[in-house]
Amino acid sequence: MPRGRIAKTRSMFSPFAGTLIFAVCCLGCAGSSPLKCEKSLASACSLGGLMCVADWATAEKPATWCGMSGRIAIATNCSGFAAVLLGGTDTATIYFYRDSRLVGIVRWVNAESSCIGGESGLELPDSTSCSFTPLCPPPDAGTQVDGGGE
Repeated sequence: MPRGRIAKTRSMFSPFAGTLIFAVCCLGCAGSSPLKCEKSLASACSLGGLMCVADWATAEKPATWCGMSGRIAIATNCSGFAAVLLGGTDTATIYFYRDSRLVGIVRWVNAESSCIGGESGLELPDSTSCSFTPLCPPPDAGTQVDGGGE
């Protein structure tokens, strides 16, 4: 394979993979026990900055999330939940779904994770048990330069 193509492939995926691995690993930094939700899902969704998609059928579609800034990935089996991860540089928000509906939201900021809204008494899994896969291409994938060389 030409050297320029390897560099292009590596640069397209490494920013996403690095952020995703960092976010997923650090979401478990607060401990490996489940996160308990104390605030209601309705109150969390009423806050600005969250995108509370009520059903999994809509949440699992790239059209719902792609085009937003940050990294977007999904997990279809995360200790009995499905999940959508929206990751930034030092932050991540994970929307958890069970029985095809939104049941909880976890926010991670600088190595601290907490359930910011969920069904009463809901315990959400440690996100390190989730196997996330990219749902959308990395935001900068279209701007990569080949670097030339054959």
